Amino acid sequence: MLQAMEFQKPVVVPNIGLIGKRVFENHLGLTYKHKKYDEFKKVVYKMQNEYYNFIPYTITFYKSFSKEDIFKRLDLMQEINKYK
Repeated sequence: MLQAMEFQKPVVVPNIGLIGKRVFENHLGLTYKHKKYDEFKKVVYKMQNEYYNFIPYTITFYKSFSKEDIFKRLDLMQEINKYK
């Protein structure tokens, strides 16, 4: 999934497991019912028409894994813990 997001590509995944949950909750693409080929086809066609709606979400989510963003969050956590 991260490889697809690196190139700003939304994904189509089954609605099971952690990847399905992350895709659905973070608007990183579309999900379909596991092992349902007809639904998979519909979702792929839908993705062709709605592709650009997901790009801002994929960019934001992917950037959250950047070294810079991780260090910003760690700095913020240290700042918060300083006052506890």
